[in-house]
Amino acid sequence: MQVRGAEKIAELANHVIVCGAEESFHNFIEQLRRCDPMRPPVVILHPKLPRSWSLLQTMFHPLHFVQVSPLRVFTVVISDSTSYVQNDYVADKSTR
Repeated sequence: MQVRGAEKIAELANHVIVCGAEESFHNFIEQLRRCDPMRPPVVILHPKLPRSWSLLQTMFHPLHFVQVSPLRVFTVVISDSTSYVQNDYVADKSTR
């Protein structure tokens, strides 16, 4: 699978990259928006456009999507980066 959509985010800075289980996107971005009043752009890396993409875009603008294979996510995240910070979020079933 090729990386699609990356050209749209090439100029972003100070953004948050979200990847992982599609069902965790909403809860994670919602918590992020509550905790950070600056509302940094969010980039979702995932093999398929999330089923709830329209809702996510409406609720959490600015939001971007890059279609990428899970095997290529790390390469996309660090390519051409001068620095990055990794934060892991794990949601249990009670938060879904």
